[in-house]
Amino acid sequence: MAIDLEIIAPIVGIARCNPPQADLRWTPKLSVTRKVAGDLDSRLPPHGSYLEREYKGRRIIVKVLADGFEFEGRAYRSLSAIAREVTGTKRNGFLFFNLLPIHVLYYR
Repeated sequence: MAIDLEIIAPIVGIARCNPPQADLRWTPKLSVTRKVAGDLDSRLPPHGSYLEREYKGRRIIVKVLADGFEFEGRAYRSLSAIAREVTGTKRNGFLFFNLLPIHVLYYR
C-alpha cells in the first residue's frame, strides 16, 4: 500500500522538499548581512544625535552616525568599544550610556 505524501504531509507535519534548481546557487556575498548601528536597535537615538555622559569627572560626548559612532574624532563600530576606550575595561555600551529599553527603565 503506497501512501500519497501530497495528501498526508500537511496533516502529519512533513515538509515537502524539492531538489534545488540548477540555476539557484548559494552565494555567500548575497547571504551574509551586517547589522549597522542604529538600523534596527530602538535603544539608539536618530543619526546625528549626541550621547553624553560623565565618567570620573570626564565628560564623554559621542555622536551617533549612520554606520557607527564618533568619539573624540575617531569612528567606532559600537558603544562598547567606546566604553572600553574610556574605562579601560570591557563594558556593555548600552548600559554605560544608560540606553535601556523603556520597560526596563519604568520598572527600575
